[in-house]
Amino acid sequence: MNHPVPVGMGSGPQGVISFCNDVFTSGHPGIILTIHEQVLEGYMVTTGT
Repeated sequence: MNHPVPVGMGSGPQGVISFCNDVFTSGHPGIILTIHEQVLEGYMVTTGT
């Protein structure tokens, strides 16, 4: 899948943290997410939570 980074969010680990804080925690206060790994291959990144 190709999901572009939303406008205004950074890339890499900080971008994932920002996305999770803005999207997941707004709908589910108190949720705890842990990033177990991020894999980079070429220009594509995937995140395992």
